[in-house]
Amino acid sequence: MKNLLNKSLFAIGAGLLLSYNSIAHNFEAPTKVSLSETSKFISEQIKFPTPILQTGETEKVNVVFTVNELGEVNLVVANTGNKLLKKSIESQFMKLKLNHLIADNAYSVVFNFKTV
Repeated sequence: MKNLLNKSLFAIGAGLLLSYNSIAHNFEAPTKVSLSETSKFISEQIKFPTPILQTGETEKVNVVFTVNELGEVNLVVANTGNKLLKKSIESQFMKLKLNHLIADNAYSVVFNFKTV
């Protein structure tokens, strides 16, 4: 049941992939920040937990998240079969502050991890 819920949330989030509303709360325009800058910032903040993959293994993780009016991540779903990786990424995302994103929109970022 939990797996079905995660897949459903991911499907909904993917449908709203990096969506922006043209009108923000209180009719104020959000700060203009490119999505590539946001992705770069997120990639710099998320650290891969080292003991999870064997040497040479790769892992693709799709992450869907939303933020509240203060820019705090209030919902995050990491789509991966690796439970330790999922827990680690979701925990790190909950600590992010992304106050330049529009509240209550779904955003998505893809991580490609490879151990060498």
